[in-house]
Amino acid sequence: MRSGELSRFESALGFRPRGQVRWLSPPELVRSGVRVLVAQTFASFADSRETQAVMPQELLGVDRFRGADGHWWIDFVADLGDGFDATHTVAMQLCRPRLAATAPGGGTVELPTSQLLILGGDLVYPTASSPAYEDRMVGPYRAASGESGVQAALLALPGNHDWYDGLTAFMRMFGQGEAVGRWQTLQSRSYFATQLQPGWWLVGLDSQLGSYIDRPQLEYFHQAVTVHLGPGDAIILCAASPTWASTAEDPNAFNSLTFFEENYLVNRRDPATGELEPTGATVRLRISGDKHHYARYEEKGQGQGQGQGQGQEQSPGAGVGAGSGAQPTAGQLVTCGLGGAYLMGTDRLAPELVLPPVESRMRRRTTGHTPYALGPAVYPTRAEARALHRRLLNPFDRHWLPLRNPWFGFWMGALHVVLFLVLASGIAVSARLSVPAAIRSTDLLEALVILGWVYALPVAVFTVIAGLRRAPPGSWQALLFLVVQLAVSGGVLLLVIGLAEVSRLPLPAVLGAVAVAGCLVGSEAFALHLVLSPPGTIGDLKMTGLAYEGGKGFVRMHLSPDGTLTLYPLVMDTVVSDWEIRAEPGGRAIPVPAGGLPRMRLLEDPVVIGRTGPAQPGEGTHDAPEGRS
Repeated sequence: MRSGELSRFESALGFRPRGQVRWLSPPELVRSGVRVLVAQTFASFADSRETQAVMPQELLGVDRFRGADGHWWIDFVADLGDGFDATHTVAMQLCRPRLAATAPGGGTVELPTSQLLILGGDLVYPTASSPAYEDRMVGPYRAASGESGVQAALLALPGNHDWYDGLTAFMRMFGQGEAVGRWQTLQSRSYFATQLQPGWWLVGLDSQLGSYIDRPQLEYFHQAVTVHLGPGDAIILCAASPTWASTAEDPNAFNSLTFFEENYLVNRRDPATGELEPTGATVRLRISGDKHHYARYEEKGQGQGQGQGQGQEQSPGAGVGAGSGAQPTAGQLVTCGLGGAYLMGTDRLAPELVLPPVESRMRRRTTGHTPYALGPAVYPTRAEARALHRRLLNPFDRHWLPLRNPWFGFWMGALHVVLFLVLASGIAVSARLSVPAAIRSTDLLEALVILGWVYALPVAVFTVIAGLRRAPPGSWQALLFLVVQLAVSGGVLLLVIGLAEVSRLPLPAVLGAVAVAGCLVGSEAFALHLVLSPPGTIGDLKMTGLAYEGGKGFVRMHLSPDGTLTLYPLVMDTVVSDWEIRAEPGGRAIPVPAGGLPRMRLLEDPVVIGRTGPAQPGEGTHDAPEGRS
C-alpha cells in the first residue's frame, strides 16, 4: 500500500505518515514564509540558546555505546523528516545489523550497524512543532527500530527548519533524555561535545540561522573541550550548514566557523596574558547537511592521489576498498543532506575553495588560508540532475510540474485569468467597448498591436531602471517570468478573439477555458523557464518543483582504535513506496517494505582520515581529562 493509505492505521502505528512538502504550493509558501519571518524576528530579540545555559551539560559520555573491540561506527544523517517513504526507508537502512553496499569498482562492502547517530539538522519539514516531529521523524525512526530497545546514542543539531519555532519542539524531543527507538538522546542543549577516544573529539555547533555564536555556547565549549585539547588531537566538527561552500559567492559566509575554530579549537586564549596560543589540535573533518546533495572538498597540498598510504589499517568489513585516493593527512569538508528531503543539484559548487577566503573580514584574524579542491564524486552529477529536470516538462511523467505541485497549477490558472482580464481590458479601453464586446469584435491585427505596447511598457521601464543600476539582484529572471507568462496569456487572448465560437461564449465560460489553458500551458512555460535557467534564484527552483524523493543516503564513519577515521558515503537511488503492515505484540503495528529495501552503494571509495595532519614537532597523544573520556 502507498504511504497515504497507512494513515488508516494511525492508532496502531502511533503516528500519521505524512507526504512530501510541496514547496511550490502557494498556501505552503505563505505559511512557511510567515513562520520564517516570525522566527527571524524572534531571534533578533530573544535567543533561546541563552536560556539553555540554565541546563547542566558537561562533556557527554558515550563510552558505554562503543564496541567491546574499541571500534566506533558512527552515522551522520541530515535533512530528514519530510515525506514518510524517504524518511522511513533511510531509518530502516540505519537499523540493519549489517549493511551490504555495492562498491564503486564492483564487489560488496559490508558495514556493521552504528553505535552513534548524529542528526545534522533540519529534522522536520516544513516548520517545527511537536506533532510534526512525531509524525515526520520520531514515529518513522521508532517504527524502524522495532522492539530492539536502546542500542546506540543519538546527538542532534538544529537546522533552520528546527529553529522556526524558537527550538521549543526540538528541545522537547532531543533535550530531555528520551529514547527515540534504538537511539538514546543524551544532550540537554542544542549543541554538544564528546570525546570518542583519546585524541579524537566530536563537536556539534548550533549556529542559529547563521547568527553569531552565543556566549553560553562558547563558554561550554571552552570548559568542555578547549582547555583539554593537546598536540595531535583531532576534531570532527558538525555544523548545521556547509558555509564553506557559500564562500565563492559570499567571502564572509565562513566567518563564524573561522572565529570558533581559531579561538576555541586550534588556539585558546591564555587567561594570564589574553593572547592566543596553539592547542596543537586540528579540525580533521567538517561535516554538515542543509544542502540536499553529497559533496566533498579535500585539503590541497597534502599529496592527493597518493592512495591510502602505508601503515593505515583497513577498516573491518568484507570487501572494503583501499580508499578513495585521499591522503590521510588531508582535511576534509563533507556535505551530505540526503536523509529524506528533496534532492538538490550540485551545479553551483565551486571547483576550489580557500578557507577563510582572502577577501573575508577574518583575513587579519586567522593563522592562514587553506586551499581545498572539490572531490571527484558529487551526487547528483550534473548529467543526473539534467535528466531529472527534464521530467518537469513531461506531461506523462508523475513529476510533471502541475502534477507534482497541484496547487501550483491552480495558482497558474488564476494568474492567467487575471492577466487575460488585464490584457482584454487594455483592448476594451482602446476600442471604447466592454470586455466581452471587445473580445467579440476586435480585429486580430489590431489586438496584436495593442498587446505589443502592453509588453513593451514593463520592459522599457525595467531597462531604464537597470541602466541606472538600481535593478535588484535576480530581477531579470523575474522580468523574464512576467514576459513569458504575458506571452502565454496574450496567445490565449488572440486565440479566443480568432475563434468566433469561443469569443461568443459567456464571459464566465471564456474565463474557465482561460484558467484551464493557463494551468496547462502556463505551467509548461514556467517549467521550461526553470529547466533553461542558469543556477540562481529561479534556476534553483528546478529541484524544488521536482521534489524528487530518490537518491537518499548518509555517511557511515568508522573510527578504529589506532585513530584512523574512514568515511563511507552511502546512497540508494530509489526509496520504498509500497508498504505492508506487520502486527507487533501489544497491538502495535510497523510498516515494512512490501518488496524489501533498496540496495545501497558507495558514492566513492572509502575516504581515509588520519588523526594528525602534516607532521608537526612535538605531536603526541593527549590523554582525556579524568572523568571526561
